[in-house]
Amino acid sequence: MGDIKDLKFDDKNFNMHSEFGMSQLERSLRNFGAGRSILVDKDNRIIAGNGIAEAAGQIGIQKTRVVETTGDELVVVKRVDVELDSKEGREMALADNATSAADLKWDEDLLKSEADKWGIDASSWGVEFEKPKTYEDGALGRDFIIVPSSVLDATKPAWVARKKVWKSIVQSEKGRKENLMGYSKTIGESGGTSIFDPVLCEMVYRWFGIPGGSIFDPFCGGSVRGIVAGAMGNRYYGNDLRQEQIDENEAQYEVAKELLEIKKPVWSVGDSADMDKVMSNYDEKEFDLIFSCPPYADLEVYSDDPADISNMDYEEFLEVYRKIIAESVAHLKPNRFAVWVVGEIRKKDGGYQHFVEDSIKAFEDAGMVYYNHAILVSGAGGAGLRVRRLMRNRKLVHSHQDILVFKNGDVPDGLEPMDREAILAQVDEERRLLDNYENVLVFTNAENIKDLQASFPKIGE
Repeated sequence: MGDIKDLKFDDKNFNMHSEFGMSQLERSLRNFGAGRSILVDKDNRIIAGNGIAEAAGQIGIQKTRVVETTGDELVVVKRVDVELDSKEGREMALADNATSAADLKWDEDLLKSEADKWGIDASSWGVEFEKPKTYEDGALGRDFIIVPSSVLDATKPAWVARKKVWKSIVQSEKGRKENLMGYSKTIGESGGTSIFDPVLCEMVYRWFGIPGGSIFDPFCGGSVRGIVAGAMGNRYYGNDLRQEQIDENEAQYEVAKELLEIKKPVWSVGDSADMDKVMSNYDEKEFDLIFSCPPYADLEVYSDDPADISNMDYEEFLEVYRKIIAESVAHLKPNRFAVWVVGEIRKKDGGYQHFVEDSIKAFEDAGMVYYNHAILVSGAGGAGLRVRRLMRNRKLVHSHQDILVFKNGDVPDGLEPMDREAILAQVDEERRLLDNYENVLVFTNAENIKDLQASFPKIGE
């Protein structure tokens, strides 16, 4: 007799096991006892049956009986206490099949990696992975990729799949200090530094921009808004206070242009409170869209520069912030949109600062019409680790952002109505790009990417 503690679990098990499946394994073992053998290698590492061994240990089955074999004989487990033609026997047969099906949850990334490493054809064993769709189902998903609504859910599979493709091209947090929000190092891959969502960026350009139009971003920060704009054939102009951020953006563009055909974004270094000086960097002075995500007051402090509004107290911040909004709006063409991504922040006493309301008022005072308001649900993510700390003071975890849309003039007269066939053509071309690009990521090594450029579909053609 052996002990279950002598068995070694496979740290690269392809089956991640579902929570329901594991509960069913435990139920079967409790009700019927052990019926199926497991398979180990010569060093007692489990080849097949990791879930069974785990469930057995959970319910207190400790004894093992090892039958050594080289595979030239069938190991038969004979249950002398069970008859097949009985309720117990038939239910045991059902449980065996049902638990196998319920507990199968492929670790696709690990399986693909190990299959590639060892030259295994997973499909020959009937393992086929359905590529996640990068657009939502239904007619509206076909027309708009993500269905336009006042609640945008970035946790939906189509959004997540699309974001994964964009993030493989550009990383928006590059060039920024780590942990700007002061969170624990265990929180998220960004370490507490906010990352702009490239799918939101793509949808804003599609829904509120002009195809091939110009975009001004007075708080550009990372590279993602510029690179996505250029990949969609738009002319992007973004300003940031910090030279190191612009240097990193330029470096990311150099990488991204090897993968996509991108109109080069124009990034400038300067203080957006001095708009005349900022505009002196650009060939164009009027734009088809204003799109930005400003500093949330001092929620994230980006630098020690006194001109950096994230260093200011709220009243001083708001004065400069309103000035930048008014002067940005002054450079927007008539009958166009401005889209602002913001979120609520707290005062030192814990109450809300009304930052979203202050942003709306700043645009209205600049002559814009408050036109749409959407909520971007981003999920708790690492914020879940802060629940206990926040709830000591009865604060809810913040897991959304506010998307504010403003217009100037009579938009329907100034812009052509959205033509469904034109939209479909644009969406299909972009969908084809992202689908094919994801295939390149999976099946092509980096050395072959340049060779594929001639036949690679481009955004904006």
